[in-house]
Amino acid sequence: MNLFFTPPDRVGEKELLIEGQESSHLVKVLRHRQGDLVQVTDGSGNLFQGSIISARSDSTRVTILSRETKQKRSPSITMCIGMIRKRDRLEYAVEKVTEIGADRIYLFHGDHSEKAGLRIDRLESAALSAMKQSLSCWLPVISHFKNLKQAVEQGDETAVLIAADETISGFDGCYSVTQSENFTLVVGPEGGLSEAERNYLKSRDAGFISLGANRLRTETAAAVMCDRFRNRC
Repeated sequence: MNLFFTPPDRVGEKELLIEGQESSHLVKVLRHRQGDLVQVTDGSGNLFQGSIISARSDSTRVTILSRETKQKRSPSITMCIGMIRKRDRLEYAVEKVTEIGADRIYLFHGDHSEKAGLRIDRLESAALSAMKQSLSCWLPVISHFKNLKQAVEQGDETAVLIAADETISGFDGCYSVTQSENFTLVVGPEGGLSEAERNYLKSRDAGFISLGANRLRTETAAAVMCDRFRNRC
């Protein structure tokens, strides 16, 4: 069954409302009608099973038959990703870390980042599509920062801070991946992390990890990094 999305403020005690493109897709593409059963998430961990009361291209009303609150994912993961100049590759990075299970996506302009435009609305759309495709009920928060320091300091101070670093082999740090419940993971832009950025991370007691012998593109590194810590491998 397809998964649909509606924001938390469109969910009531007995009914919920699906609007905009979600409703248009439900009616015009999937041809749902009154009485059809649908499943809907609010992106905040809640899953609703419901029956369509009325279906229009601009809005669809659904009676809530059941609701389930999913257990919060552990560990909690914040992905800090250096800006990528090509928009499609940045959207790919957001899509993949959403599918894998990032809770927050912080984009930052690194010292080695190339100048790039940013459309948060397109990235949010990519994340929404990935959440539904993966049948997840958690929609990551996407934020943009001027530099790495701002992105890291926006995160949880109790999080274990780990950065991907192609200049090392193995893991340089003193943290237990199996015991930690909160990670802030850093992947630099195409030019990698600068010496100043590495020194800043060291001042924050960050660990550094190699993602393998081959040099990875930023979007690939972000997916590998997220998967490694989401699945604690």
